[in-house]
Amino acid sequence: MDSYDYDIIIVGSGLYGAVTAWRAREKGLRCLVLERRSDVGGNVRDKMTEGINVHLYGAHIFHTDNEQVWSFVRRFSDFNSYVHTVIARNADRYYHMPVSLMTFHEIFGTMRPDDIPCILAAEREKEYYPNPENLEQKAVSLIGRTVYDLLIKGYTEKQWGRAAT
Repeated sequence: MDSYDYDIIIVGSGLYGAVTAWRAREKGLRCLVLERRSDVGGNVRDKMTEGINVHLYGAHIFHTDNEQVWSFVRRFSDFNSYVHTVIARNADRYYHMPVSLMTFHEIFGTMRPDDIPCILAAEREKEYYPNPENLEQKAVSLIGRTVYDLLIKGYTEKQWGRAAT
């Protein structure tokens, strides 16, 4: 076997690729990991910026009830006890995410679950696409223009760098 022979070639150094490479090496396999980015770690990569540990692609939230998985990941890092709550801001107002009864209360003023189907039906009466051609039309048909404009459109376009249409 020369220096260019590998038992396994892994594309991507995110969680899946890193764990696959680690496990393969434990079994004595020769691995080549190909990564297009300049750093490894995929979307769970951090970067120290002015002494602050910045999560480049959002918070790293890991949870499992599988003790075998916990045993494995604790070999590499300490974990904090953390409960994640997402609050979205649009202009000067804040909304709970993902969309829940609390979100409907913040937008439409209701705390009754039975009101939600009526609210969504009224939203669909204003604007509905029976054969949506893009994400915006599909989302508006499902959740209405109000929720879409407040909570989905801006985030989606920022995240993907392109119009939701």
